[in-house]
Amino acid sequence: MARRNKKNRNKQQSNQKKNQPKTQQKKADEPKEVAENLESNLDKVIVDNSISEVEIKEVKKEEVKTTTEASYKSAQELYHKALAIEKVLERRKSDYEKLKEKLDSEKKVLENEKSENEKLKTELNKTLDKYNEELTEINQLRVEGVWSSVIDKKLLDHYQEKLKEQEKTLLNKIAELNSKHSEYISALAEIETKKLDVEKEYHLKFTEKSKRLEKIYQEKFTSKENELHLLSKDIDEQKRLLARKEKQLSYEVEDFEDDKKFLTDKARNKVEQEIEGVNQQLQNLKDKNKALGNELKSLNDELKYLGDYKAKDVISELRSKEKEIFELQERLATSPDILKIDDLKKLQKEKNDWQNRLRDINSQLNEYKSRYENQKLQIGEKERLEFQKEELEQRIKLQQSALEELKEEVSELTRQTEDKITFVSCSEMDDKYKLQPENLIQNNINKGWIKEIQQAIAQVTENRLFYDENTIRSFIAGLSMSRFSILQGISGTGKTSLPKAFAKAVGGNFGIVEVQSGWKDRQDLIGYYNTFEKKYYEGKFLKLLYMAGTPKYKDKPFFIILDEMNLSHPEHYFADMLSIMEETNLEKQVLTISDKVKDKPRLMFDLEEGGIGLKVPQNVWFIGTANHDETTLQFAPKTYDRANILEMPINIEEFEIKNVDLSKVTIPNKEFINFTSSQKWNKNHRALNYLEGNFKNICGKFGIGWGNRLQKQVKTFIPVFKALEGDDANALDHIISSKILRSIKGRYDLQETTLNEMKDELEKNFNKEFKGEAKKSLKIVNNELSRLE
Repeated sequence: MARRNKKNRNKQQSNQKKNQPKTQQKKADEPKEVAENLESNLDKVIVDNSISEVEIKEVKKEEVKTTTEASYKSAQELYHKALAIEKVLERRKSDYEKLKEKLDSEKKVLENEKSENEKLKTELNKTLDKYNEELTEINQLRVEGVWSSVIDKKLLDHYQEKLKEQEKTLLNKIAELNSKHSEYISALAEIETKKLDVEKEYHLKFTEKSKRLEKIYQEKFTSKENELHLLSKDIDEQKRLLARKEKQLSYEVEDFEDDKKFLTDKARNKVEQEIEGVNQQLQNLKDKNKALGNELKSLNDELKYLGDYKAKDVISELRSKEKEIFELQERLATSPDILKIDDLKKLQKEKNDWQNRLRDINSQLNEYKSRYENQKLQIGEKERLEFQKEELEQRIKLQQSALEELKEEVSELTRQTEDKITFVSCSEMDDKYKLQPENLIQNNINKGWIKEIQQAIAQVTENRLFYDENTIRSFIAGLSMSRFSILQGISGTGKTSLPKAFAKAVGGNFGIVEVQSGWKDRQDLIGYYNTFEKKYYEGKFLKLLYMAGTPKYKDKPFFIILDEMNLSHPEHYFADMLSIMEETNLEKQVLTISDKVKDKPRLMFDLEEGGIGLKVPQNVWFIGTANHDETTLQFAPKTYDRANILEMPINIEEFEIKNVDLSKVTIPNKEFINFTSSQKWNKNHRALNYLEGNFKNICGKFGIGWGNRLQKQVKTFIPVFKALEGDDANALDHIISSKILRSIKGRYDLQETTLNEMKDELEKNFNKEFKGEAKKSLKIVNNELSRLE
């Protein structure tokens, strides 16, 4: 039997080796598949694997979650079809696994039966041997004649025949079991081999085709995504550059005005100084020329003493006299007695006089030469200065003409700007939204209103948004607690849609401000004033804030949504609004817009400290949305402290949408404010006592504390939450999770014992005190415990 199994395995292996080259050749001959023939290839896989359309439809009914977002509808269908085929193959694989397990169990049963049969065979063989021994002894005794009278030969033969029949039956049963076992082993090996071959072949095919399909569409999607990202990045960069250039241009224009005035005065002063200097130089040259003329005249008078003699003749005569004196001296040396002493002295004196006169004449001649050269240079300098004077006069004329042109241009620009409106958009709203709406619906918030508003929110949205009642309660109660809310959560949880849908449901209005990365100050949010153009460039935020205060909108709730507000630091560009919302006196909630200008819209007014301001309308709430990923920034603690933080839940259970008369849930702003302000805090409420008890001691171990602002928020939030048919447990759980325990998220200095102590406090004492679970708070604690494991 073992040989037979081995022979079957060898036969199967040889068949696999024969089929393997064919499969490899088939794969080598396959052409490169492209996106256009993927559908036909999937159909071929369906035919090769005998996959029915019923199986595919059953799989398609299930929710198929993909990690790759297809760029086109046809590609998405092909991808889901491929996933469905993969699901069918996986099911078949599961069936093969179950069949294998069943065969393995039957194999074990057969092996157990075989083992028992072997034991039975051994026992029967022993019994047979014993019977044979007894029979041999009986035969021996019979031969010896001892038992011949007792044992009958027929009885012995019958007994021996019966034993042989039993042995034969036993051998047949063993052979039958061996045959059945061999069949099971062969079937199991065949099924296993077939399963492995099919699984390997189709897994390779499907993996290869799936990878190609995924690669093709991933490349297309990545390419489109990169193009859109680059395009968006370029647009943002161009916007920033344009805004920066506009600011720079305004600054340059201001600098130009200042430089123009400064340079004009400087040029005028410089030209006047240069003209004065040139005139002074000319006067000095005239004085020098006059002095040189006097000196030349005196020299000419001195030269008259020489008579008609020239300087060269005088020098020649002096040299001849020197020679004559030298000869006389020699003669005197040789014959001193010839001449008289007086003559010698006379000659010596004449000689000295001529030498002195010669030196004087040489010195005067050198001086005359020097003066002559200096006079020539001064004459050249005079000509150069006269040329410079003419050039400067030409430049002065050109600058004066350019100055006149600039004056005319500035005057023209000034005349043009005087006719422009400073706040263009806001001034247009004064006329556009000056009429108050007629027949404003006056509804009240009463019992059951929260369920109606839930249905209304789902009804007014195209995508049928489903929000649970606690989320809507937390949002509305948060509006009473602070005029600034932050909605956090992953993409697709309805952060932006909730305030939009709520505004539509209650008959209010909204506007979206797309926050850009790189916003640094208030000018990026509200706009800036261009001093050169005498115009204020209003930002979208300022336009919406002004619109909310116009007669048409002032009596309705108005929501300004700051989308992706943590792309930049809100503490920088939103700092003024954070400070204004801290002001308890509503009359002092004023946003400073600009310095004083020649004209202003109706809702803006002059401030005592200078400039103009805009009062923040009482019907405005600011809603910020935030994602937390590598492209965004973290909020500062002061931003979290001043806002209502709402973590948007995931996978909200859908409910049946009923038609709601929107006119019955519409409320004016006055009714909403009256409803929130009329909910008074009960001094006997246990929330503050709980927060100040053992819970605060545990928070102290985390380094967490709070002040009067949190107590005020608790006293405002919980009554409104309960008035909307909520309970104490969910209300306080929202405060604890969003205001207190949010600060422990992601910290690395947390102790597991302290976290477990907080967990026990929330699970036992909180539940006992408020008859409900602190689900949001426990989720934060459990996440931190899981992170420490």
